[in-house]
Amino acid sequence: MTKLTEAQLHLAQQIRTGVTQSNNKDEQRRVEIYQELFFNNLEDFCATTFPVLKSTMGTKKWLALVRSFFIEHQCETPHFIEISEEFLTYLAQSPGTLDEPWMLELAHYEWVELASATAMGDSGEDVVSDREAVVAEFDQELVAVGQFSQYLVSIPESTWPLAYNYPVHTISADNKPLEPTPTYIVVYRDPSYEIQFVGTDALTVHLMTFIQQHNQVSFTQCIDFLTSDAIQLEQGGAQQFVQQMFAEFNQRRAITLTLQI
Repeated sequence: MTKLTEAQLHLAQQIRTGVTQSNNKDEQRRVEIYQELFFNNLEDFCATTFPVLKSTMGTKKWLALVRSFFIEHQCETPHFIEISEEFLTYLAQSPGTLDEPWMLELAHYEWVELASATAMGDSGEDVVSDREAVVAEFDQELVAVGQFSQYLVSIPESTWPLAYNYPVHTISADNKPLEPTPTYIVVYRDPSYEIQFVGTDALTVHLMTFIQQHNQVSFTQCIDFLTSDAIQLEQGGAQQFVQQMFAEFNQRRAITLTLQI
């Protein structure tokens, strides 16, 4: 190891830990400037993505948590926008860093808002191939006669069907959950690029997750999934459920519908 490499590693260690190891006052002052600059930038990135988590923890515990992340975590990306994902990974891999069992779910929910906002493509982006034509608006005539077999459905990257053990969307510094409450949410980006969420049910989350896993599926495949041994809806109920789900989330632009030709 060269002397330059040693000096760089030594400086990096001082910046990460916040401890200055020098008796030279000028050198100490310079190092402290870097320490403050790096830590404040990192804390600002985290606080911007996780404001509710920060408010529920309090300033002292929050700053200690960010400092431990700065010291202990080896980031896998140089991109600033991905720092929040690295922070979430650190929380998930470090049991005991959070005081309450709902805090990790809250952190994930707050990160999803950023992930939705920065996802590629427009909200409700139309995916067109040689064999498909885009449906810009839900065709009410086809709905009326139940001709859903003509549609394919996909989930935009900006749409997130989520299941939590706690009502993360209601948590604040003044409203902290006492007991687990199964919670189902769909986070999505509307046509104005605003991030929205809607409370939903377990069946909707299961169906949307199924669609995500298969990239693009037909109305019939959705029915088959809901009537399978895993879900066990009866045929009529499954058809009605899919019709309502398609209509609601297409209107929100949380799904993408295309008409096969």
